[in-house]
Amino acid sequence: MFNKKAMSTEQVLILLVMLFVLAALFSYLNYSVKPAISQTTDNSACSLSVKSAAAQARIPGQGIKSLKELQGCKTQNIITDETAPDKVHELLADNVLNCWNNFGRGKLDFLKKFPAQDLCFVCSKITFKNEVDVNQFSLSMYMVPKDKYKPLMSSNQLISDEFNKINSNEKFYIVIISNKVAREITGIFIFLFDKFVKFVVDEKEFAGYNVALINSKKISEYCKEIA
Repeated sequence: MFNKKAMSTEQVLILLVMLFVLAALFSYLNYSVKPAISQTTDNSACSLSVKSAAAQARIPGQGIKSLKELQGCKTQNIITDETAPDKVHELLADNVLNCWNNFGRGKLDFLKKFPAQDLCFVCSKITFKNEVDVNQFSLSMYMVPKDKYKPLMSSNQLISDEFNKINSNEKFYIVIISNKVAREITGIFIFLFDKFVKFVVDEKEFAGYNVALINSKKISEYCKEIA
């Protein structure tokens, strides 16, 4: 009779331990793995949306006219209490890289036309709960030697607002800035009867795109309209 009770107690303890382990595993998956999977899915959806818009823009009368029409692109709201500099460097750098990748690395002209300059889409809003000893220079030094950031760093398409440290409860935006100040000009020389030369100019507006890391307080200095 004593042995049966002892075994029953052991079984209860084992069951409780198993439940505790399962609860801990569920908590880890919910707070660590699930957000990572969700962000990967969102990145894929945004990239496909941008590629689709770029294909439509090549068709006369088609194409989107506002960044708000990119249905697959969503703003990532991130709140972190991380204080380790390298972890913060990685968080900022990876979000900048994801934003740049999602919007075609500056190679896709996905807007048909738009009325204003400096239109912005906010890829990420990152709020830091604690003060962090990270600045613009240290972030650049973190990114420069790493292979995965080299295409971005060599593209001259990264804009970073100057900051000396990250204060507690400070928020940074990672945005794509689209403007149409640039013009594409191609010329064709036509010789007519060896008497004169005609220069035919084919001029069209096209969008330029940069990815930017901006303090939330200064967003209006970079963006005239935000999607």
